[in-house]
Amino acid sequence: MPILAKEPDIFPADLLDEPIPGPEGTKWYVFHTLSRREKDLMRRLQANKIAHYCPMAETRKRSPAGRIRVSYLPLFSSYVFVRGTDEDRYHAVATGCVANCLEVTNAAKLITDLRRIRLLNQEGANIRAESKPPI
Repeated sequence: MPILAKEPDIFPADLLDEPIPGPEGTKWYVFHTLSRREKDLMRRLQANKIAHYCPMAETRKRSPAGRIRVSYLPLFSSYVFVRGTDEDRYHAVATGCVANCLEVTNAAKLITDLRRIRLLNQEGANIRAESKPPI
């Protein structure tokens, strides 16, 4: 199975550059996705023109043949940050990729943190996907 090229991790591209309250009638949500469905959800959100962000981290692994394989994994496994109306939330949940939806109570703090993560990612900082704690 071929490894896909890097896809956009934010839509629209200026989502985090907009003023903090955002457009009237929109809220920020954190979607907890089904296992390994983050990219599928992002593709569907983009097709429906729903604003979202899911920071990605580059990972490099050596194949059995010795080649270096580069892939992009979500920095926060199973989470996608979405800004939209209640109708946008409904359409996102209806994709079948979402396990749970949480409304963000402090959008200003979330946006500030997401801006910092995006800046680190753009500057080429060595960020890695979060590791799962042992069970």
